[in-house]
Amino acid sequence: MLNRFEELVGTSAEHSDLADKLLTMFDRLTDEGGLSPEELTERKTQMASLINRMRDMKADLGMIMEKAEQTVENLEYLADTAREKLRAKNVKVVFEQTVEQDLETLPNDLESLKKLLSDREAMVARMAQEREASLQAMLQRGGVQAEQVDLIAPVDTELRANWAEVDRIAEASLASLRQATEAYEEFEDIRHKLSNLVAGSNYVVSGTSDVATLGTFVSAMGEGNIENYEELSELGIELDTSSLANYTIAGGLSGLISVSVESAAAAGLNAVKNQASAAKAQLDALLAAEEDLNILRMAAEKMKGRAATQRAVELNSTIEKLELEISHSRLNISDRLDKLHNAEVSWTELYSKLSSYEEFLQTQEDNLTDAVSVAPKANSEIEPSQSGATVAAAKAALQEVSMWSSTTKSHEAELNKSTVNLSEMQRILLDFVTLPGSEISGETFLDKLSNVKTTSREIMKVQTTIRSLESRKMALKSAFSTHLDSVNEVKGRIEHFLDLVDEFEPFLDQLETHAGQMVKSVAMVDSQKSLERFRNEHNNKMSLLSENWKAKQEALKEVASTISAWDCIKVGPLFDMANQT
Repeated sequence: MLNRFEELVGTSAEHSDLADKLLTMFDRLTDEGGLSPEELTERKTQMASLINRMRDMKADLGMIMEKAEQTVENLEYLADTAREKLRAKNVKVVFEQTVEQDLETLPNDLESLKKLLSDREAMVARMAQEREASLQAMLQRGGVQAEQVDLIAPVDTELRANWAEVDRIAEASLASLRQATEAYEEFEDIRHKLSNLVAGSNYVVSGTSDVATLGTFVSAMGEGNIENYEELSELGIELDTSSLANYTIAGGLSGLISVSVESAAAAGLNAVKNQASAAKAQLDALLAAEEDLNILRMAAEKMKGRAATQRAVELNSTIEKLELEISHSRLNISDRLDKLHNAEVSWTELYSKLSSYEEFLQTQEDNLTDAVSVAPKANSEIEPSQSGATVAAAKAALQEVSMWSSTTKSHEAELNKSTVNLSEMQRILLDFVTLPGSEISGETFLDKLSNVKTTSREIMKVQTTIRSLESRKMALKSAFSTHLDSVNEVKGRIEHFLDLVDEFEPFLDQLETHAGQMVKSVAMVDSQKSLERFRNEHNNKMSLLSENWKAKQEALKEVASTISAWDCIKVGPLFDMANQT
């Protein structure tokens, strides 16, 4: 239309030029004549008027042309703006459709989700480029006349508002996608952490290793020979520690070996404590996992805002599965910890009994030392020079020796009674080291313990301790028995001594009776023959008594020599008295 307008304007300009030419021609014709002055003046006036009108029209056409160009430019701006508005609208529609499609087909793995976020960020960047190009194209049309601002400004504002809406939707979508990605990443991190925790808990209660491995491991740990995972191979322990090192075993390196509770008990108290420590750390981690579960739930809720219905169901299912697994793990670990605690109590009681029995044997050894080193203290209350002093001293010695014998018998009885306790300790240890389904040969508990094959240094040490206690007990038993025999022998000698002494009383009575008879017989002697007969009878009687006395004297001396520990037991005065009689 503008071109047609320009053509018409051009035609008008040509007409104006033609009028000038006609005026020039009219002047030339006038000069040539042919018209009256009046006609010529009239014609000239008409021509001048026409020419002036044509000149005015040419001036107006220039102004109109200038305004037409501005109007056309404004119209073109409006048309371009409309196209850019449509462009922005199309971009908005396409992005909204993309967002809706993303919502329906949101990836289920983190890497794909990160790639989608990267793609959408690139898409938004391209949209920003298109927006800048669109607005830049509008800015280049900055020659809008002031009178057209009221018309153009609303259109420009609307275009910018359209692009601002596109930016808002894009930023909101990206923010939502970023939030979903971050939530998904957090969800996956926590899920992986909790899954590893469950796997570690399953390993802790699995009991896949054996007594020998645990015994070696605990000994090495106790000696500080393990500081890292690589050193395990030097102990002959083959484990894939890489998977156990990350979020799996809460107890760290100390929990890498897992055995059954029975196997732990068979390896010793330190092994039980090792397994209990690992179980306790794992249980604490499982109890603390509730906080991670809450984080997991919140991350899932954020993801559900961008997830399809099926994906939301899968998220709920994943959380429920983890909650159930963690609950089961807590129960299993708690049950294992209770059993390990019972085993620890039993082992502690055994060590307490061993310690008490060792103290008991030490006391018995001290008692034996006191018994064998006792010194005779008994004495007679009668002066040694007086009659009956030796007998009184012997009776006091017999009472003292009887007390020794009674004390020794009491110690020996206590020792014999303690055999039951030691046998019980042997049985307890045998129960510890005898695994279910296995059998150890031997007639006694001690025989069976000697046949136990173990690599646990603690068990070997306890075996050595029990054998040592058994040896000490047997040595004490033999020593007490020997000492008791010795004491009883001394007691028997003193009793024999007193028995011999008791026989001297009738002998003295015989002497007195014989002396009385001899006095009476002397009074009745009436002849030499009677005197000789009396003398022969007396000699025979004295000879018999003398032989009997000598025999008793030798026996008494022999017994007295064996009980010389008591200085107060003297047989001399008694002999002298008998000899004098």
